[in-house]
Amino acid sequence: MDVDHFEPFDAKPLLADLDAAQAEARAGSTVDATRDYKHSLALYHDDAVAQNSLGVLLLASGQLIQALGHFDAALQIRPDYAAAYYNEALVMQRKRRLTEAIIDLQKAVSIQPDFESACSYLAYTLVVARRYSEAVNAAKSGLARFPKHRVLLISLARAEEGLGHLKRAVADYQQCLVIDPRYFTALTRLAWIHATAFDPSLLDGPLALKEATRACDLTGNQDPSALDALAAAYARCARYRRAVETAQAAEHLARPGYRTRIVARRKLYEGMLPYQVPEPGQVRASGLSGIAPMLHRG
Repeated sequence: MDVDHFEPFDAKPLLADLDAAQAEARAGSTVDATRDYKHSLALYHDDAVAQNSLGVLLLASGQLIQALGHFDAALQIRPDYAAAYYNEALVMQRKRRLTEAIIDLQKAVSIQPDFESACSYLAYTLVVARRYSEAVNAAKSGLARFPKHRVLLISLARAEEGLGHLKRAVADYQQCLVIDPRYFTALTRLAWIHATAFDPSLLDGPLALKEATRACDLTGNQDPSALDALAAAYARCARYRRAVETAQAAEHLARPGYRTRIVARRKLYEGMLPYQVPEPGQVRASGLSGIAPMLHRG
């Protein structure tokens, strides 16, 4: 657990528990750190930083409701606390309350425009919510400050793809690979476009196969999105037996909703048909694997 974002505490008497809690968190002792934060809060319940920090520890241990209570308390004490809005957004996202997560992230960015994690996670969450036009704007705004941020770039590309602007998306995914040639999510999305695009000028089975194979190699054949793209690439190359086998491997790794879509594509391959995205704007917000937002303790 990353604990390098603690905000320095004001010098106060009897804050030894807070210092101990930070040291214990850095050592990975969540239980002891939580105990000492709670003890400090019993003495200094009006300390926004301590409220936020305890919320982070509770969130890291999966106690979402309790964590949310402490983030709310931090914001009651300090309404301009960007990190607490960001952490509250993480809770909302995990509870699939995306609209509330987006509102919290927008507040965090409004308060602190150079808050890199909030900028990138806002763009990402807008993509997950399929609010693609807003995601494009948020990603571009973030990239103006952080021009080589790969989450912002991948979010921009994914939003452009969702809007059906596939050529722009391809250029953005390729830029991701300039920054990080091993970025398997960008390789996966490029393979998907080259294997399934509604625009015939972008279909390129051999290229899709190369990109998807590389993505699967980088993930040890353990990422369902990469395997799904590889199956589509095999089908685009009319290698239907391999497409069926690869789709089956993806099914075993995918979550239920995503698995249903892979099964539907596999049935096409069994009928010796490739899969093609039907129309612009209908691309689902899968394939953003590999993005894990950080908790913020400061």
